[in-house]
Amino acid sequence: MFRFDDKVVVITGAAAGIGAAAAKMFSDQGAVVAVTDVNMELAEKTVNEIAAAGGKAKAYYCDVSSRESVDSMIDEVTADFGTVDVMVDNAGGTHGAVHSGNIEEYTDEEFDGVVKRNLYGAFYLCRKVIPMMKEKRAGKIVIVSSGAGRTTSRSEFGRIPYAPSKAAQLGLMRQLALECAPFNIQINGVAPGLIKSTQYIEDNWNTNTPEQKEATLKKIPAGRRGTSEEIAAGILFMASEEASYVTGHCLDINGGSLMM
Repeated sequence: MFRFDDKVVVITGAAAGIGAAAAKMFSDQGAVVAVTDVNMELAEKTVNEIAAAGGKAKAYYCDVSSRESVDSMIDEVTADFGTVDVMVDNAGGTHGAVHSGNIEEYTDEEFDGVVKRNLYGAFYLCRKVIPMMKEKRAGKIVIVSSGAGRTTSRSEFGRIPYAPSKAAQLGLMRQLALECAPFNIQINGVAPGLIKSTQYIEDNWNTNTPEQKEATLKKIPAGRRGTSEEIAAGILFMASEEASYVTGHCLDINGGSLMM
């Protein structure tokens, strides 16, 4: 596995699911991990699990839809650990749009809430950490997008703003990768497919009937949902020195569903 000895890694949305799996995996490979989330109780739980395994981590509050919250969190991390070597933008979702309506049913506030969390969150984080990475001429950024950003969303919740906001994340990723390549900063994306992740996602999955679940899985060549750990492994690769010649790329981890 890829090593991150003494590297400072910031992960948003790291209290559970993919973010928590990535935090533990980075720690296992020697990193110091800033576990950030809006749910501090679960963030502290992730930190305690890392500490119990012999790792070093600290929890920080961060609402990625707020520039002030992002800036404050990064300032706290750099005050504690001196720098940010790797930034993983994992927080996101359909915040503010929890219905399954068509476009004419969405309010401006619902659409904006999702865009703020997904696109603006990535923008705020990158704007804050890239200057310090440019100064030291080294850095890794991984933006966790979605298969919905590569094609479309079939979700029952918030699909109208979710898919374009996730696609926009990848456009931002490519543009910043171009800007930052001369500074030895690699910026890449990971696009998960259907994943076993947080309790919220599991609760949504379990609203399907057995027949609906079977029909969904038939659309995935691998015939199953992925795990948070499988996505985390892709994130670690993109953040590793072994991927130093990879930038502006989106790694699709979806059991082959993009081919269908």
